[in-house]
Amino acid sequence: MRRAAWFITVASVINVAGFFIGLFEHLDESTWVAHAQFHLVLSWVWLIGLSLMILVLVWGPFQRRERWSFWLLAAGGFFAHGGFYLSVLLVFEGRPPELVHHALLGVLMLMYLTGLIIGWRALNQAS
Repeated sequence: MRRAAWFITVASVINVAGFFIGLFEHLDESTWVAHAQFHLVLSWVWLIGLSLMILVLVWGPFQRRERWSFWLLAAGGFFAHGGFYLSVLLVFEGRPPELVHHALLGVLMLMYLTGLIIGWRALNQAS
């Protein structure tokens, strides 16, 4: 379970750090009104909160093999890591033009998913 937790932890921490870098790049956007910048900062704060809840779950109840925590981790991962791709689909013209962002976030999502798979297997071996 610890290996699963480390995959999820590393993916979550790098995800927050990556969006933190992007936050400062976009706060200098002269074409963005203050209200749009407010929503940018608000969404990053929400990502921090969601990621902190993921870390508490993965190092607490998930380590104790409480099965319900797996489902919350799966939902949290969907929003924290899959939210980028959902946003691309919903606001296609606003997506980052550089494909490197899509690829790097995809790697983090795969890392998170790897942690979930390892954890799921460990949960099923324990039962």
